[in-house]
Amino acid sequence: MARVAAYQLLRACRETDDHVADVDDLGDAIAVVVPLGERGQLALVHRTHVGAGAAVGLGGQALQNAKTRVMTGTVTNRDLTTANVTVTEKSTGESRIEIATQPNPTIRATNGTAAWQIGGGGFGGGANARDITGFQVQQGFRLADFALPLNLKQRYQSLSVKPAYETIDGKQAVVLTGTAYPNVTEDLAFDRDAGLLLRRTVTSGSTTGFGILALAEQIDYSDYRDVSGVKVPFTVKHSTWNAVTTEKFTDVKINPPVNDSIFAKPAPQQ
Repeated sequence: MARVAAYQLLRACRETDDHVADVDDLGDAIAVVVPLGERGQLALVHRTHVGAGAAVGLGGQALQNAKTRVMTGTVTNRDLTTANVTVTEKSTGESRIEIATQPNPTIRATNGTAAWQIGGGGFGGGANARDITGFQVQQGFRLADFALPLNLKQRYQSLSVKPAYETIDGKQAVVLTGTAYPNVTEDLAFDRDAGLLLRRTVTSGSTTGFGILALAEQIDYSDYRDVSGVKVPFTVKHSTWNAVTTEKFTDVKINPPVNDSIFAKPAPQQ
């Protein structure tokens, strides 16, 4: 039914001869109408192609049924320092990222409303938790996006399609653009053929004038594998204006038991 609706959408574009850029949620697919040339061209981003790192319209019933996800592996920073990492998420917005730095772990967590952090500023830091807000929360949980596929239109305002395909690592990509937060825009590039998320480009702050306050980030997703019917990128590279980290996951579990207490801010150590 999604394909039928999508083709009807495309046909309407062609009949009206409009240059249309639109995104239409069709249940088990996202229909993207791209205004190339004199006629719109359709790209379907199927929910059966779930990109677990941060994807749109991916996963189908398997994603609908996914309530928790735990990913373990390693993270390497720009200085080539490597540590074990565990990312624990719930579809309702709770998230915890724990990096086994020494002498104390680096932990960021949120219960969906408030967020806290231990350590930070690279690898390592103090042992007590502190509250984080605003931009720290946005950037700190940029990679914790388990529920993003099911909340695309809710998460991004003014979602639109760029008027031409882009090429990423030799693959044609359909690029969606939206506003994630005030003064924060994101481009989400999807493999035109596979429907998998290839890259997110995030710009925070002002891009007018000299653009002095504009801060750029890039998140690249690769090495997709099937986990319980969900496509998961086992390699995620996050590049910012002052840091580069690469996560390589070795184990991903969908719907393991997760205790909500791990998202609560711990009491200070004496």
